[in-house]
Amino acid sequence: MLTYIKYIYIFICLKKMHICDFGAGNGYLSKFLINNGFNVLAYEPFNQNNTYLEKSYYCDKPFNADVLLMVEVFEHFTNAFEDIHKILTDFHNPKLVIFTTRLTDNANEPIEDWFYLDPDSGHFTLWSKKSLTLLGEMNGYKLISLDDTFLHIFCKASDIEMCNNLKILSIPTKFAVKVRGVIKRLFK
Repeated sequence: MLTYIKYIYIFICLKKMHICDFGAGNGYLSKFLINNGFNVLAYEPFNQNNTYLEKSYYCDKPFNADVLLMVEVFEHFTNAFEDIHKILTDFHNPKLVIFTTRLTDNANEPIEDWFYLDPDSGHFTLWSKKSLTLLGEMNGYKLISLDDTFLHIFCKASDIEMCNNLKILSIPTKFAVKVRGVIKRLFK
C-alpha cells in the first residue's frame, strides 16, 4: 500500500489533504504516513490497544475527509452497499477512497473454496470489478483498479481531471514494475 500511495502522490498532492485511515487497526500505516508529512487521523472503532500511534491521532467520530484509506475493510461488511454508502456520507463524500480488496475475477478456484472467503476472519463480502464499478457509480465515484487484483481507488466522478490523472496508474503490470523501479529511485 505504501508504494501505491507514493505512486498516487506523483499525480495528487495527498500531503495537502485530510486523510482518514478507516479501520486503522494498530495504526502502522497511519504512523508511517504521519512521519512522512501526511495529515492523517486514524478511525478504528474496534481496537485501539497496542498501537503504533498516540491516542491523539485516533478520532472516534467521522469528519470531513478528503481521502479515505480502507485497507482490508471492504470484505468485512455484511450489508456492504448500505454500509459503504453510510461511511462515504458520514465522511462527507471524500474526493478519493483508496482501498484494498481481492477481486473474484482472479479466483483460481471455485468461490466457495477460495481462500479469501473466510467468515472466521470476518471476510463476508467478495467483490468483482463489476460490483465495485456499480458501487462506485451508485455513490458518484469512478473505479480505478490499479492492478486489477487488489489495489483500487474510487475517485469522485465529478473531478474528471483527477480521475484521468489517476487512470495512468492502472497501466499493465509489466510496465508498472518498470515504473516502480524508477519511482523507488526517486524516493531514495
